[in-house]
Formats: sequence, C-alpha cells, structure tokens
Amino acid sequence: MKPNIQDKATEISSYLEESDFIRCISHNDADGLAAAGILSESMRKLGKQFHTSIVGRPSEEIIEKINDEDDCSVILFDMGSGQPELIKKIDSEVAVVDHHPPSYEDEIANHHLNPHHYGIDGSFSASASTLSYLVCKNLPIENADLGCVSLAGAIGDMQHLPMDGLNLEILNEMRSKNVIEIKKGLRFTDKINKSLEKSTSPFLKGISGNSLTTQKILKSLDINGNETFWELQEDKKRKLISFIVLKLIKQGAEINRIKSTIGEVYEVNNKEFNYVSELSSLLNACGTKDEYGLALSLVLGPKQRFEEAEKIKNEHKSELLKNINEAIENLNEQNNLYHIEVDHRASKGTVCGILVDYVFTDKPIFTYYIDEDEISISSRGNKLLIERNLDLSEVMKKAANEVGGNGGGHNIASGATIPKNELKNFLKKANEMIGEQL
Repeated sequence: MKPNIQDKATEISSYLEESDFIRCISHNDADGLAAAGILSESMRKLGKQFHTSIVGRPSEEIIEKINDEDDCSVILFDMGSGQPELIKKIDSEVAVVDHHPPSYEDEIANHHLNPHHYGIDGSFSASASTLSYLVCKNLPIENADLGCVSLAGAIGDMQHLPMDGLNLEILNEMRSKNVIEIKKGLRFTDKINKSLEKSTSPFLKGISGNSLTTQKILKSLDINGNETFWELQEDKKRKLISFIVLKLIKQGAEINRIKSTIGEVYEVNNKEFNYVSELSSLLNACGTKDEYGLALSLVLGPKQRFEEAEKIKNEHKSELLKNINEAIENLNEQNNLYHIEVDHRASKGTVCGILVDYVFTDKPIFTYYIDEDEISISSRGNKLLIERNLDLSEVMKKAANEVGGNGGGHNIASGATIPKNELKNFLKKANEMIGEQL
C-alpha cells in the first residue's frame, strides 16, 4: 500500500472525532451497508450522535435533505467520486470515501479518500467497507472486530478471488489478532445439500435452484447432504470438488471462476456469524429487500436479528435463482453484448454478474429494469474481458450521456439510468463502443 492513503484516512478520522453530529449516506449493496455499519457502530462506541441513510444512488433529493439539517458533518460511502456536480451542492463540510474511479481532479469534497489516488485498484483491491475500516480503526475505541465486517463488504463486491491490496492487509491484520482463521476448500459453509441447491458462486447450470437434481447428484456421489463440506471425509471432499469443477468446465464458466471454486474460507471467532461470507450474504439479501435497518443491526450482533436476516436471505436466494434460470432462457444477443429485461430492479446487477462469470462468458451482459419514467441498467464483465480492454465504466457513462441519461462505475461492473424511450439507441451505442474496445 502506497504511503499517504493512511494519512488521508487519519485526516477523516480526525474530522469525525471533532464533529458533534455525523450525517452518513451510503450505498444499498453489501459493501455500502458494511461501510455504513462500521461507521455507525464506531460512532456509537465513541458516543457521537449520528444519522445514517442508505440509498440506491446519490440524488438531488438526498442532498436537499442533508442541507435542511443544521450543523451536521457529512460522510458519503461507496459514492461521490463520480458525482462532483452533486457533491458541490452540499452546504456542510463533507468527506467522500469511495472506491469507484474518480471523474474529477480537483478536491470537490473537503476530504476525499479514494484508493485510485494512491495507485490501488478500487475494482479489485479496496472496497468502500475496507476503506471505512481504515478510517474508523484510527478512532480511540476498540473496534478490531469490525475488520471482518469490512471483509464481508469486500466479498459482496467480489473482491475476494483472491483477496488483494488493502483487503489482504486487513485480512492479515484480522488473522494476527485471532479474529479470523482461514480454511481452504469449497466455499460452502452450510450443509452440502443446501449449499449445492442454493449455490450462485459457483452457479451450476441445471443444478442451482433444483432440489430434485441436487438430491440425485449427491446420491450418485454417495455423499451425505446433511453434512457440511468440512465434515466430509477427504475422499468425499475430492469427489465433490472434481464433480463441480468438471461441471463448470462443461458449461463454459470463466476460467478464473473455475479456479476460484477452491479457495479460502474465513471463519470468524466470537461473533454471531461463523464465516465472513455468511455476513456478506445476509447484508446482500437485506439490501436487495430494502431491509436497511436490519442490515445495519447485524453489525451490532443481536442474535435474533441474525435469525430474521437468515429468513430474508433464504427467500432472496430462491428468487434470485429463479430469476437467473429465467434469464438464461430469454437472453438477447448482439454482436458485442448480451441483454435482457428483468422485472426485479434490486437483483439485476447480481443476475448479469453471475451469468457473465458462469454461463455466457464471451461478452458483457446488460440487464435493465423499465420503471415508469426511466430505465435502470446494470452491466457486468469478467476478468478475461477486462484483460481484452473492456471498460464498462466508460461505455455506460458515454452511452448514457448520449441519450440524455447518466452512468458510470467500474471497468468490470457499471450502471446507468436513461430515459424510457432511449433503450434501443443506448444499446446500439454500447454495442459499438464495446466492439471498439475488444
């Protein structure tokens, strides 16, 4: 990690410590929720007054609400680096903590922490939640346990295949403090039958979402589905791993995802959740279902809230797998991209991310949700496409601007909002740009 990022984090820590009332705005995905949870729990421990809001994207409306509040110190997580026109309109002192590529050179915010300013790739090596922990660990409180919450956010943004950069530094810190232990094997943390049937990472075409097929496969492999992966005998572990890897190869999964089938699993000591990935899944499900208060409460750790979140996660997984399998049957293809309309705004990014990693890996995938007045679009690529110079942030920004909308994000994952009657023109422009990039 280059010098000065810690200096900037310390600067924002001091800003928070000197403030009387903290106004936090964060994104509604697992990473943004983890970042906000870390900040909120740290302010609670510090005895500070704070108000946290979770939003899908920064907007004029939320800025107006902030400006109506007196004497607040504002901090934004997982947003702001690409929205200078909105940041300028905030009347209060403001800190932006974001891992998306910044779209401006000048310091629009009073305090701006972005890994790209320090040579760290925010798409793979630092998330909003790990940046939040970097800020809050400097406060005069005991919060080492929040490091594993930050890693849950990084996993939510798929930055754990493998852990790298700032994320890896925090993982090593958690290991040295005996907060986390690392196991290596299949990334299944539940019973085998449930893990296989509900698996989205990896997504197994024809198996994920199909209970009957899952049972038949486990019977053919002579594996007890009521055991966890870690309870299996070594020969059964190898048999299950071999089956999954061969299945992924046959269905054409992206090579990096096949390699990541076997990897590190982070077991947590002395928390209400056993594995970091479990918390990540719960945060993601709560974000998708607009259960933001429940998501934030998971950082505080009352057991009954985890049981409530687990029910939401199970419902979300079933709906997600249904949506993925329907998308496979109805995907549309152009020369340089795939696209499909979905009827579920919240999970559209997850759907196209899973499809481009495990099923349709040769082109980026666009999913879009048609609202009353606008169309919300998500796009995803994979590492092999990025190596061929795909930059979805540039595509989404320019194609959306050309049709009167706005967009941006990471090179591998971006979003846009466009007028309702401009979908055809947007897809045409995006298809042309991707063709030029690849």
